Amino acid sequence: MNILSNQLSDFFKFEFLFFVINKSQDNIRIISHTKNITDYPQNIYELLYKIEPNNFWFWGRNRIILTYINHFLRNKEESRLLEIGCGTGFALSFLEKAGFHISGLDISLNGLKFARKRSKKADLICADITKDKLNIKFDSVCLFDVLEHIPNDILFLRSCSKLIKQNGLIFITVPADMKIWSKVDEISGHKRRYDREKIIYLLKICGFTIEKISYFNFFLYFPELLSRKFHQKYSDSKNTDIVSVLSGLFNIPKIFNTILKIPLFLESVLLKYLSFNMGGSIIVAARKK
Repeated sequence: MNILSNQLSDFFKFEFLFFVINKSQDNIRIISHTKNITDYPQNIYELLYKIEPNNFWFWGRNRIILTYINHFLRNKEESRLLEIGCGTGFALSFLEKAGFHISGLDISLNGLKFARKRSKKADLICADITKDKLNIKFDSVCLFDVLEHIPNDILFLRSCSKLIKQNGLIFITVPADMKIWSKVDEISGHKRRYDREKIIYLLKICGFTIEKISYFNFFLYFPELLSRKFHQKYSDSKNTDIVSVLSGLFNIPKIFNTILKIPLFLESVLLKYLSFNMGGSIIVAARKK
């Protein structure tokens, strides 16, 4: 009865949210002033939609994310999640298939159209959480490689907090270690890479307490560092086309792509029991006070 009651409550909240939104497109709820905003051109979403399912990095990150979320959210039926910055919906659809009730939000309608292809039933919203008022709260909010794109990450995290129920959780992944910074970060629109102390500080001043935090991409840290430095030195410095650069970065031989999945899968298992003190990325679970 409690599950049914919660689901009906969420349904009516979403219907109220839809009532205050101007329109929908492709079954995506659109808030008026964000309707013409996109952070990436259409062709970058086409590229991501194509490469994400098989690329070792996206494949492995999803499994590491699931390890963390499963640790905290044991009752999938009663947990309502929102992924902010869901893009093409690769992580969203993965968590949906894992049994979670998850919605997606992004400022880009282009990205959300691809997310709709991956998930026919998830609630998808085109909005800017720093400007738009959304009259609903979630048990958990997810930010998977989003925060590094945001100029004012403190304002953004405080806006995220408003969408989380009291004692709810936020799950975050971010790129780590400025030593890895390269042209790939620049053309991807990254403002920064983080370290453990920085992300802990940000979450604390935004009203969260840290539940669990670790670096990941531990086993591939030095290969990634060398790869970035090599790419920085020998790639065409004048080539700023994001599709061209990312195509070159992600299109690797199938055999190597398969091999590179192994260390990330191993990390997804080990992170159930331990934390890493270095790596190319950070994952954190924090609770709203």
